[in-house]
Amino acid sequence: MDHGAAFRWSIENRPEGTTFVKARDPNIVGEEKTAWPIDPAVATMIKDKATAQADALLEKQAYTPKQKELLAMADAFKADPKLGEGRRTFGIPGSFLSQDGETLSMDLVGRLQQFYQFCQYAQIVTADAPAVSSGIRGRPTAHKLSVHWMLNTKSQLLNSTANQQKFAQNIVDIDGKDPACGETWADTTQISRFSAALGKLGDETTKAEAEGEIAEVTKEIQNAKGKTVDDKWKQGAQAIEGYPTSMTDMRKPNVSDCSVSNHCGGEAMDITFPFVMNYYDPIIDAVALKFGLYRPVKDSSNSPEHWHYERVGG
Repeated sequence: MDHGAAFRWSIENRPEGTTFVKARDPNIVGEEKTAWPIDPAVATMIKDKATAQADALLEKQAYTPKQKELLAMADAFKADPKLGEGRRTFGIPGSFLSQDGETLSMDLVGRLQQFYQFCQYAQIVTADAPAVSSGIRGRPTAHKLSVHWMLNTKSQLLNSTANQQKFAQNIVDIDGKDPACGETWADTTQISRFSAALGKLGDETTKAEAEGEIAEVTKEIQNAKGKTVDDKWKQGAQAIEGYPTSMTDMRKPNVSDCSVSNHCGGEAMDITFPFVMNYYDPIIDAVALKFGLYRPVKDSSNSPEHWHYERVGG
């Protein structure tokens, strides 16, 4: 699960000088990451303002003395780079750094590494290594995973007659083969059965029969391409769709109207840190904010993911 893109930025020290970098919106295909040179003094002012805004937000919350001490430690850790020296970092599989021509935000990685080193310093993690489960997700890959999830009966996306008919029409439109990832979702017989059934929907005398046929073929495809023992994808969660809703042809045969994951823009990473406290503890979010991070779907009613981190401006 993910949500739509927000305005994310970073100030980076590049060989060509101090640079202000704006993140890409994954809902805009072809958008490039934009960067502008910025005066170091102005950059410092912007960073200080972002820090002040974060602090003001945190001050509105009530904390125990121990929690206040932890937040003060985070401020001290950020101010003194020596406190992070020699502390462990975590590795990231290459496929999570670059996929389908897309790359993960290294600024996001840097913030997560510093956050993890602080957690060691503050002794709020065990010695176990963090588990990185996802990083960059290329558009074709996200799309393919999303279609597999749609076909998983747990998604319930193909439970309604309307969605079954939409799926059938999508399959006919693409002749069974995915235009985005090249996967073949239906064979020629299934395509023909869908096509014939769709042609009978307009006649009240054959409508019920046609709906039954579409439901049956849909079930066949779900059994073959959804979550099965032999299916190498075993997609048990929404990925989510790699192409925006404006690109209807590239989304086929997906019937979901979901937005595009920030993983597709390289602006999200799934990592489980070995915290000593409950993974959903709000103090984790407070400390993460000190390092320019937040967990936007931690409290999602559909998919509460404590492991999903994104950048917040700073």
